[in-house]
Amino acid sequence: MKRYLTLLLSISLLITSAFALQSCSCGSNYSPVEQRETVPPQYVDNNGVGYDKNSDGSLCVVSVPNADNITIPEKLQGTEVTSIGKSSFKMSSVVTVTLPKTVKTIGEYAFAFSDNLREVNIPDGVLEIGTNAFSGCTSLKSVELPESLEEIGIFAFDGSGLESVVIPKNVKNVSDYAFAECENLGKVTFECDKVNIADTAFKTSINVSFVGNKNSTAISFAKSKGIEYTEK
Repeated sequence: MKRYLTLLLSISLLITSAFALQSCSCGSNYSPVEQRETVPPQYVDNNGVGYDKNSDGSLCVVSVPNADNITIPEKLQGTEVTSIGKSSFKMSSVVTVTLPKTVKTIGEYAFAFSDNLREVNIPDGVLEIGTNAFSGCTSLKSVELPESLEEIGIFAFDGSGLESVVIPKNVKNVSDYAFAECENLGKVTFECDKVNIADTAFKTSINVSFVGNKNSTAISFAKSKGIEYTEK
């Protein structure tokens, strides 16, 4: 009987250990820091910024050093830098980021929870701002969105410090929670007349007001949600 109980206990411990290991493995998929420690970037520039190659041969920023100001070059070793990778700046201490005009993609969680981030340029040519790209960037008071922009992703600026923003004319979608919980967000100016705004795009951003053309979908949205608005 004792042997039987000992065997059962051993099996139980093995199963528990297996689940724990599996849990750790799954968690690492969401931890860019752990990934970069186990899989170093393919290239590192003189300032300590890490890069991997995209499928098309261009470069993607995947890690950054602990620095206040970071400038990403247009090219590294003759190859263009075209994307800011998933979680590459996440929870960094950076204050100012300068991106090159070659950048076309800003990935998921790219700058998320970088509390000190105050200034970043988004180059013309970027079509989409990824999910949670700037969420939790509480020191980011303003940002100029490029005219090329078409999609503002889910939670893109959720909980950020934005005080005002201009939505460019080519934006087609403002996704769920894109500007939610932005306590300081006041004026949102829509240069686009036809834009799909998700019901929760500005959820709990209680001080927000819209500016747009009289017959724009943005003004129709404001009316339906009880948001203050001004017609241009």
